[in-house]
Amino acid sequence: MEMEAQEQNFRQQLRKSLDGYNQELAEAQKAKGETHPPSHNTHLPSLFYSLRYLEKEVYTNTPTALYHLQFNTSSR
Repeated sequence: MEMEAQEQNFRQQLRKSLDGYNQELAEAQKAKGETHPPSHNTHLPSLFYSLRYLEKEVYTNTPTALYHLQFNTSSR
């Protein structure tokens, strides 16, 4: 009986800790200006965040004319 009470207490503390951590993450995202995707479609959230990641992190350098000049310059 006492083990079950300890386990329940541990789970409650863990839940509170996770809730606090999630709240901190939400506040950090809000401070960065990140918006939340619409929740009516289950596939949109992951797609939304994937596109946001690509736009903010991956596609940060725009190609220059020198980049495009290297193509079609020789044949096989």
